[in-house]
Amino acid sequence: ALWANVHGSFVLAPLLGAACLLEPAAEFVKAWRAHAAWGSAKRALKRDLALLAAVSAGTLVNPRGPQIYAYVVDYGRAVRVTGTTGVSEWQAPNFASAGGGVILVLFAASLGLSWFAARRGRLALGALLVIFALGSLTSQRFFCWWALTGIVLSSVAAGQSVPARSQQSTNRSRSTSRGTAIANLFLLSSLAAILLAASPGFPLFERLARAGHVPYADARVLGVETPVRIGAVLRRTFQGRLFHDQALGGFVEWVLAEDAPKAVAFVDQRFELTPESLWDEYFQIYEARGEWRRLLAKYAIDGLLIHEQRAARLVSALSVDPEWRLRQREFGYRLYTRRALRE
Repeated sequence: ALWANVHGSFVLAPLLGAACLLEPAAEFVKAWRAHAAWGSAKRALKRDLALLAAVSAGTLVNPRGPQIYAYVVDYGRAVRVTGTTGVSEWQAPNFASAGGGVILVLFAASLGLSWFAARRGRLALGALLVIFALGSLTSQRFFCWWALTGIVLSSVAAGQSVPARSQQSTNRSRSTSRGTAIANLFLLSSLAAILLAASPGFPLFERLARAGHVPYADARVLGVETPVRIGAVLRRTFQGRLFHDQALGGFVEWVLAEDAPKAVAFVDQRFELTPESLWDEYFQIYEARGEWRRLLAKYAIDGLLIHEQRAARLVSALSVDPEWRLRQREFGYRLYTRRALRE
């Protein structure tokens, strides 16, 4: 219930519960086919069915009730919308790139690991790894779940051992344990070194910062998709309604709703929560199509914060429109305001 009221990934709770059913269900079927005593398998299956029912019911304890699952239904539409935006996290990976090739290799490895897990009775983890791996082929948002499940399953697989039956096998087991400890120490040390190098002021961060971070000493951890100076102008002087690039929705809320929550963003990165009709109007304006000027009047827009490449047609139209003036440019973004607007 807490999960469903905090984050949209709550749908993983019933999924995890359903995955847990695979192993007791397999044991039940196995016992039934062998005409063996299946009382314990039946109890385990009933227990996990009850758990799934409880978890599923828990997700309904929220202000919207069952309607919260509309989020899941709208997910596909949200992914389609992102095809014409600059937000990569919702889009499928580019398999023609080097990174895409690595993803395909990891996908094949995941299938092999899932098969290995299934052979050893770890059906739930194997199924989850396949589900998240397939999801990652359609949207990069699945990467974190795919990686976490892979880590857990790899750890479980590495921990499988055969009981020692001789002194030789006992010595081999101890040697394996020492090797595992050394490998873990190496991995933890490598992670610590990478985290340190990626901190501001250290080599890895500085190298990456030069490529894609703002050149401001007071905001060096922010990327160039964050027009900090334009944000300062908006915070100090802008009083009207703003139309903006959807990639800046969170930034606009951070800047213009600093003191208290209020409706300041036209759209933001939460694609699945925005009505389809509003997305249609957003793209009409952003691409300067159809009655885009009428839509600006409909929403009483007094300023536009847009990207000069992604909104090239709109930039061209505003540049020759006497009603609008270019207020400021930064990192490819342009801020236009009405000439009649008092600032």
